[in-house]
Amino acid sequence: MPRAHALTGRHRHYGQSEQSQAPPAIRAAIRGAKAKLLFLPPYSLDLNPTEQVFAKLKHLMRKAAERTHETTWRRIGYLLNAFSLEECGKYLRNSGYTSV
Repeated sequence: MPRAHALTGRHRHYGQSEQSQAPPAIRAAIRGAKAKLLFLPPYSLDLNPTEQVFAKLKHLMRKAAERTHETTWRRIGYLLNAFSLEECGKYLRNSGYTSV
């Protein structure tokens, strides 16, 4: 991360949340450099894209009912193809992670 005096309008700084305890001077320095100060969405298992993917994967694995170590790993590899790029993008947008 560049120092505040080196920030430009093309830099983005991500904070944990709007309520984070970032000192006002740091926020002012970032904004004063015309850099964007963005905040991550609040954490929620329901809004975590990784949790959403694993929920679907676990459902598909239970449905497949594999019983050996080898067939389980093969099935996981096969099932990962069930996640399209578009679907993964939807998980991210649903979780509040969008392009700026």
